Order: sequence, then C-alpha cells, then structure tokens
Amino acid sequence: MSIIGPGMTLNDYESGRVAPIDVFEGRIKSWTLAFARRLAMEKDSGIAVLLLTSSVFEPMGGVLLGSGNSEAKFCAGFVRTFPHVPGSKTAQDVARIVWNLMRDGLFHESFIKAGLILDSLDVPIREEAGAIYIDPVRLLDSVEVAFADVCKDIRAAESAATVRKNFDAYWGKKQENQRRYMEARVDPQAMFHSDTTLSTAAPISRPLITKPDATVFEVE
Repeated sequence: MSIIGPGMTLNDYESGRVAPIDVFEGRIKSWTLAFARRLAMEKDSGIAVLLLTSSVFEPMGGVLLGSGNSEAKFCAGFVRTFPHVPGSKTAQDVARIVWNLMRDGLFHESFIKAGLILDSLDVPIREEAGAIYIDPVRLLDSVEVAFADVCKDIRAAESAATVRKNFDAYWGKKQENQRRYMEARVDPQAMFHSDTTLSTAAPISRPLITKPDATVFEVE
C-alpha cells in the first residue's frame, strides 16, 4: 500500500478521504518540522535544525505564489514568516541574502557560508553589521506558527480566493510534473509496489498512467 503522507495512503487520496492540503500539511508538519523539534532538544543540533526548518520556506512560498523559481518561492515563504527583521531595511532584502547563504552553503555544501551566524538570541533572526544572525530554535518556533497559519488560510478559503487558487495551481503543477516523469522514466507498476510512493511532490492517482506511446494502464 502506497503511503503518501503520515497516516495517509494513495487509496485515501483517490477516494477523497484526504485532500491535497492534508497531504501537503501532514508531510511538512509530521515528516519535517516534528523531527526538527526533536533535534532542537539535542546539544549542537543548530545546523540540523536550521537545515530542516529552512527547507519549509520554499514550499510554503510555492503555495502562496502558485508558481515561481526557487528564489521567489523561498523569499515569499520567508517574508510570510518574518515580515519584519530587526536591523534590516526590508524583510525582502534579508530573504534574498538568506536564500543565497543557505542555497549555496547549507543546502549544497552541508554547512553555512560566511555571513550567516548561528547564536542564542532574543529574536529568531536579525541583521547586524552586514551579517545575518539566526537562533535555530526560535526560527523553528516562528516557522511552525507561520506554516500552520498558511495551511489554516488555505483550508478556510473559498475556491475562488487567491490563496486557494494559488495552492491548487502549485499542487496541480507538482502532480503534472510527477505524472510526466513517471510516464517517461518509471515502470507504471513501480509506484504502487512500494510502501512509500515514489512521488515527493503531489501523488498521482492510479487510474490513468500513460506511456509515451499513449497506451493507458489501469493499475489494480
């Protein structure tokens, strides 16, 4: 049985028992932030906590914008979490700096670049003398709250509301990208023979998976 989220199967998704927002929220809340919270209780866990926590900015920004490149989505998620950063002129400026320091440092090299300093602070993040100071645990606190608020807004929104339309656009694009990848490169049966779906984005429903030659497979 394919697991697509915490306590959620592909059958649940196809039947409508769980909605896309349930999968999106559950994956990030239970599979990412919950482990960041556990690590936050360990000594010398700042880098690991920062790595997990900061990974939420881009998908959060993605559902807010509906589309966009990596930087735009990261910055949108960051600014939603921190509309004001002490010591900076604008949160957007800080967001771009943080994106650069983390993307090319933390995400690509498994460490932080010069200009990003982890410390125990009385705020989650601040800019001082050209450097960005971050308290990883306080950052986690803020991201958890912001992410929960975004998901709450999506759930409460009417289908015509911008926040809901952007989420649907984001999810639909992820699902389409995953479908195309599966058609081009993966045996259609493979995704349904593992305990966890191959999709790391939006899951694909079973009924229609098409090969490049347009043959339609009905997967039992």
